Amino acid sequence: MIQQPIQLIAMALMLCLWPANVVLAEDAQESDRKKDETTIEESVQSLGQQMVGIKPSPVGGIYEVEVSNGAVVYFAGGGEYTLLCINRCTPV
Repeated sequence: MIQQPIQLIAMALMLCLWPANVVLAEDAQESDRKKDETTIEESVQSLGQQMVGIKPSPVGGIYEVEVSNGAVVYFAGGGEYTLLCINRCTPV
């Protein structure tokens, strides 16, 4: 008989704490995204350009970045890897 109230209490605690887990996961994702954007911006600046815009690509983990010379550059690995440069790209 004692087991049923314990199960109810455990379930109530899980339901109360679940929104906190969702918020913490979203905060971690936002933090990772900001870190990636900072790394990408530093990479773009090392090429002598400025980042005009950045957005996630349809492929997860890859960012599409527009730079000041009109080129579109794709970055992966949190900004550590340049995958592809389209339009007005110059070798480094």
